[in-house]
Amino acid sequence: MGLVAHLGAYLVAVAAGCAPGTVAIYRYHCSRFVLWLGRRRVSADRCRAYLAGLAGDGLGASTRHGAFRALRAWFRWCVREGRLAADPMAAVRAPRLPEVSRVGLALDQVRVLLAAARSLRDRAAVLFLLDTGLRLQEAAGLVWADVDLPGKWVTVRAGKGGRVRWVPVSPEVAVVLGELRGQAPSAVRVFGMTRAALYQMVRRLGRRVGLHVSPHQLRHTAATWYGGDVEDLRLLLGHRRVSTTAEIYRHREARHLGQVHASRSVVRLLGVEVMPTVGAVLPFGVVPGAARGTNDSGDLDDS
Repeated sequence: MGLVAHLGAYLVAVAAGCAPGTVAIYRYHCSRFVLWLGRRRVSADRCRAYLAGLAGDGLGASTRHGAFRALRAWFRWCVREGRLAADPMAAVRAPRLPEVSRVGLALDQVRVLLAAARSLRDRAAVLFLLDTGLRLQEAAGLVWADVDLPGKWVTVRAGKGGRVRWVPVSPEVAVVLGELRGQAPSAVRVFGMTRAALYQMVRRLGRRVGLHVSPHQLRHTAATWYGGDVEDLRLLLGHRRVSTTAEIYRHREARHLGQVHASRSVVRLLGVEVMPTVGAVLPFGVVPGAARGTNDSGDLDDS
């Protein structure tokens, strides 16, 4: 049985547990590899050659990494199903990805964006995206049956990979959602917008105030300013692995480190003052010009 037949069976299996978009991505990358391979036998060297060739075709690092993940998942499945004796991708290293940290809007920009909302629905949608960090398709697909206003929870059923999760809602946002519910008590969808309409609404608000904003940037904003630890953030965002959350939002760690450093640096603990005339920094109680300490041998202590 050839790779084409293996791929057909694999895509049927994937479709049973993955979103249509994910299936389409796997189909694209794996089919492209099969066409490139032709009648040659699949091997680790040929997998490496294919991935290296994608760079020559002008494809970016994220696309090459997507191809790597798709091929790896496919061949792992083939081995598990007994279709291949060995995994040709097992010894292939992933293409290097550039380090990218997703930074959201500044708080002043968020305030300006909210002020641009001219309807309760638009304001509620923006507040909800900022509060929960939901993806665009998750928010657009949210129905009132999955919103627990008294308990301040929403059940997300349109999550990535078909995974269901429970996301808390802040009391302030629950109040706004309650007002929205009161305006349209018979509505099924919370925001009454398709995915495309919700996307365009956020973009339109941004243009009104001179900001280039998308729903996904509101997700990054929610993550950037979230006060919990990285595991809490992982659960909120619906990431499968905490390493994904930590890598994407590394700037949160830098901000936290800056806050800790401001209060716990040894210089802060010593209590230093800057001499206004010469700018020398000295601990309180130390007299300028005093002799340096010596060690037991009488030498200057430079440790």
